[in-house]
Amino acid sequence: MVKTRFEYDDNGERTVVQDGFDILNCPKYISFDEAWYKIVDKLHDVRSYDKTGENGYDNASILGRVEKEAETDPFFYSLLQKL
Repeated sequence: MVKTRFEYDDNGERTVVQDGFDILNCPKYISFDEAWYKIVDKLHDVRSYDKTGENGYDNASILGRVEKEAETDPFFYSLLQKL
C-alpha cells in the first residue's frame, strides 16, 4: 500500500496526500511488517466483515473498525478505500 498522510488546509479541511516519491519517481510503500502489525493490532478481535449496528457498521466488524481507525490513521483511510 502506498504511504499516505493527512494534510489540513487553512479551513481545517483534511486531504490525503501520498507521502513522497523515491529517486525514480515511484511512490513510497508501507513495509509489510508495519502493515501487518497495524492490521493485527487493530483488527485481531473483529467478528464479521460488514455487520451493521444502530449508527452504521458495527465496531466488531472489519468495516466498522477500519472506518473508525480511518478517522485518525492514513493507513486505515487508504485501506477503507480498498475495501
